[in-house]
Amino acid sequence: MTLMKTIKDFLNNQIFIGIDDSDSKIGGCTTFVGYLLIKELIRQGINVVDIPRLIRLNPNVPWKTRGNGAVGITVYSEDIDRVYNVAVEILQKIEEEVASMPALVLIDQKQREFIEPIIKDAINRIIEPELVDKVIEKAKIIKYAKRRLGLVGALAAATLLLLEGDYTYELLAYRKPEFIGTKRKIDIESVRVIDRLYRKYTFNNIDGKRLLLTPHGKDPVLYGIRGEDPKKLIEAKKFIVSEEPLGWMVYITNQATDQHYVNRKISELKLGDSVRLNVFVKSSPKIRQGCVTLEVGDHEYTLTALFFNEVGLMKDIATKLEPQDEIIIMGGVRPFLDFGINVEKLIVKKLAKKIITLNPACPRCKRTLQNEGKGKFRCRFCDLKGLSLPKRTFFVSREIVPGLYLPPIRYFRHLMKPLKRYGKEKNGRNYSLNEYKMIE
Repeated sequence: MTLMKTIKDFLNNQIFIGIDDSDSKIGGCTTFVGYLLIKELIRQGINVVDIPRLIRLNPNVPWKTRGNGAVGITVYSEDIDRVYNVAVEILQKIEEEVASMPALVLIDQKQREFIEPIIKDAINRIIEPELVDKVIEKAKIIKYAKRRLGLVGALAAATLLLLEGDYTYELLAYRKPEFIGTKRKIDIESVRVIDRLYRKYTFNNIDGKRLLLTPHGKDPVLYGIRGEDPKKLIEAKKFIVSEEPLGWMVYITNQATDQHYVNRKISELKLGDSVRLNVFVKSSPKIRQGCVTLEVGDHEYTLTALFFNEVGLMKDIATKLEPQDEIIIMGGVRPFLDFGINVEKLIVKKLAKKIITLNPACPRCKRTLQNEGKGKFRCRFCDLKGLSLPKRTFFVSREIVPGLYLPPIRYFRHLMKPLKRYGKEKNGRNYSLNEYKMIE
């Protein structure tokens, strides 16, 4: 058997698994299902290859799950039925425990190539379930689902391999069953240690006295260390002092990449879109019930930009914008005030010149002249009248400067790129045929 045939056989026997919607209001976590499934696949001798994917989906979908993340796993197996049965057994167990309604898909490489152009917008747009139904039927996809909404995320996670563009990693540690539902025991000083020692490689660990790497619900996640290098995350884990975890694993993910902010024109927008718009300010800012609003537009259409209290300094910056300022706004299209964008990030590109006009100065005493009517001026101090002089114009310095403006880190959602990641963006990766081992 030639090397080329061996590689071809390997690629033909890849199975791409996608899972979503396995959490609920009372607990559960899709990444934990991924952890349990990978452990079981490895135990049964099924080869898990590459690195599992945590795909964060469009945060503006109304029916999103709590974490709005789906899990993708790639395995090498000639027995797809066996892989399906292992996955379904895990999902059914979770269903009973947390009353979730999970979705599962299994696809091969040909199906993945067919689906990818259709499903890639799940990161930034609302994908209608009816479209997913048609895709599944046409491609004859193997699935298991309690409701079809989860199939969008499952297909996205199975299909999107994060081979192009930016990506990060997250090491997730999970709680033992007896601890779930109790307060998480994590020493905050140990988190400060890793934040200091691994500052170059990690992000969003802590904000003042508030831990950012721990969730707050009843889900099984103990903590998640996010960063640029999986090896550094595994090193950093050793410094965390906490309750004893059940285990841990590393995901590759589109978190903290701004992948969902897609460049669009206003004419292309739909409700629920996550977008990046290059626009001009069309009106002076207004404050309504604590929210700053302003009209913005491109060369064709206008819409309302909204800055809520949560965005902190950005809201103050918005109050200082003037008509004709050129800005970039990033956020979600929401049904506010007919049609508007909830701004999450702001880039001030170019400030318009602010000019004030004053009456001319008296040629004798240099004080400002008063209007006399019909374009004439008089000086009430020198008693000069009937003066015909041009008005004076002055450029006024602006209170803001061009640049990037971000909300407080506690406001950040999963996909939003934090300041310390700017300049660290990656540009694609190599697909790995090696057995996955970053799990314990």
